[in-house]
Amino acid sequence: MKIKKALIPLALTALLAFGAAPVLAGDIISPATTGTADLRAQVDATYTVVIPASMTEDKSLKGGTNTIGALSATSLNLEPGTSLTCTLSGDTLTREKGVETLAYNAHFGADQTAKTTTLTESTAIDVNVEVDSTRLAQAKAGTYRGTLNFTLSVQ
Repeated sequence: MKIKKALIPLALTALLAFGAAPVLAGDIISPATTGTADLRAQVDATYTVVIPASMTEDKSLKGGTNTIGALSATSLNLEPGTSLTCTLSGDTLTREKGVETLAYNAHFGADQTAKTTTLTESTAIDVNVEVDSTRLAQAKAGTYRGTLNFTLSVQ
C-alpha cells in the first residue's frame, strides 16, 4: 500500500510533464501531409573596374587635351535591368607651396561635357583632362596637384 501511495504523485508529475510538451511546431493540419517554407538567396552585384593610374613625377598635364588613361569594366554580374555607371568629379589643381589654383575639365571620350558614362563588359573609354593653355602659361611656377574622383553606382 505504501508503494502505491508513493507512485501516484510520481505518475501524476510525469503525466503533467509530458502533457506540457509541444506536439508539433508547424501549421500542418490533418489530414494534410505536406507543408511549405519560403526560402531566399541574395546574390550581390559584382564587377571589376580599372581606372587610370595616378600621375607620377614623370607625367604632367599639358595645355589642351590630356588622355590620362582608360576606364573599363570586366566580370559584370548585375541584376537584369540595371547598369553600372561612373561619374567624374574634380576640377581644380592647387599649387603645393601656395594657394594658387589651376582649373581643369575632366570628361569621358571626346565630348567635353560627358561627366557620366555607362560601363559595359570589356569596353574601355578614354578619360580626358582639358587644361586651358593660356591659363597654364600664366600660372606661377610650381607643382600643382589635385584629385579626380571616380564614383561608381549600380542603377
